[in-house]
Amino acid sequence: MRYCDLVSFHKLTNDVYNPDTGEYESGNDAKTDLYANVTDVGTNQQMQLFGALNTNTKTIRLRVSLPDEWQYLTINNQSQKYVLKTVINTQKGVSLIVGEQQ
Repeated sequence: MRYCDLVSFHKLTNDVYNPDTGEYESGNDAKTDLYANVTDVGTNQQMQLFGALNTNTKTIRLRVSLPDEWQYLTINNQSQKYVLKTVINTQKGVSLIVGEQQ
């Protein structure tokens, strides 16, 4: 199995007050990049897990553990955001099933 896709886990922080300007500035986007194996979820698996067919669902397999906190992820620096649906811990790593963020 090849781990050749770059998956970026994003954590948005709250707005920060700047005492010099007296205004709130937008928070930072903390990003953690990990290489993973990304595939589409098969139709049989989707029906068993979710009871419905959704073509915008991906399986992400990681060799290392997940970042502690994150809100969404992107794949290969694309603009589409994915959110967590299911986590599966195995002996060889972690598998995530994610869906497109609406």
